[in-house]
Amino acid sequence: TSGITDTEVTLSWTKATDNVSAPSALQYQVYRSSSNNLNTVANIEANGTALGSYTADIGTYSVTGLMESTTYYFNVIAKDEAGNKTAYTMKQVVTSDITAPAVSDGTISMAGITATEVTLNWTKATDTVSATSALQYQVYRSSSNNLNTVANIEANGTAVGSYTTDIGTYSVTGLTESTTYYFNVIVKDEAGNKTAYTMKQVVTSDITAPAVSDGTLSTSGITATEVTLNWTKATDAVTAPSALQYQVYQSSSNNLDTVANIETNGTAVGSYTADIGTYSVTGLMESTTYYFNVIVKDEAGNKTAYTTKQVVTSDITAPAVSDGTLSTSGITATEVTLNWTKATDAVTAPSALQYQVYQSSSNNL
Repeated sequence: TSGITDTEVTLSWTKATDNVSAPSALQYQVYRSSSNNLNTVANIEANGTALGSYTADIGTYSVTGLMESTTYYFNVIAKDEAGNKTAYTMKQVVTSDITAPAVSDGTISMAGITATEVTLNWTKATDTVSATSALQYQVYRSSSNNLNTVANIEANGTAVGSYTTDIGTYSVTGLTESTTYYFNVIVKDEAGNKTAYTMKQVVTSDITAPAVSDGTLSTSGITATEVTLNWTKATDAVTAPSALQYQVYQSSSNNLDTVANIETNGTAVGSYTADIGTYSVTGLMESTTYYFNVIVKDEAGNKTAYTTKQVVTSDITAPAVSDGTLSTSGITATEVTLNWTKATDAVTAPSALQYQVYQSSSNNL
């Protein structure tokens, strides 16, 4: 045989000889059957379907009109001028499979997306000839949206692994974080016919926290109950600066040095707010030490802490004088000694309180 396709085959044989009829006078008839039953002249004529008619002096015949992926049995009868017949040896032929596997649902789903990995899942294909367990699958990857057909996948894609039989899932590793990838799968049957699934876009996770070039918090406008905090805005490899969000935290202890400690120990002041570099904290208590810090968060939820800032609110309460009476002693013509009870203060130690005496010639003090 030669030239086997899905609908054709060419049969060839060595011409017969005869002790009476000349070779050019010998006639040949091709027969076809779907069963293995063409082994003798009698069986051929009983079971076979004649193709064309007896033709003299031929050694080849092209059979057309066949069905793809089908098994046929062929044989030839040679006949001399006296009508004597001889059968050749039966030949089995399987026509080509040209139908690609069928994908009932070409959707590729994904799971387990991280910064460097993703798992792709799909529904297994079926085929009219190849068993489901014999179908093979190949994953392809691209950085561009160009994997929509088998030809484009093979031209533009990078094969991930190799063709593997009977799988419906594949874990892709070695990816780059915060990167857009395009994936597709080709399914191939045993004859090499191929079908493409539907391309899937995947964006790997962003796991890099915003960068703070200067984590210092500065203060301004400190009063007894308020302070304004200022900081340099952060940057991020993925999130735009305008989309970065900031959250101020306060504590009465110096325990706001990391994101974890800030969220555990701190009290959130307000809520996350995008694109700010200043925040006014109110409702504080006078003469009190506070610790402040800021967390910046990108769109993926990655967080970075600034540097803790200590703030002491203003003291606006005057010292307390329990007995404001001044007493005198040692009065002379040119001198007098003044005595008083020392004051106390809510903030300043008694030993640090300072006193200033004033005099006047009028009752105006």
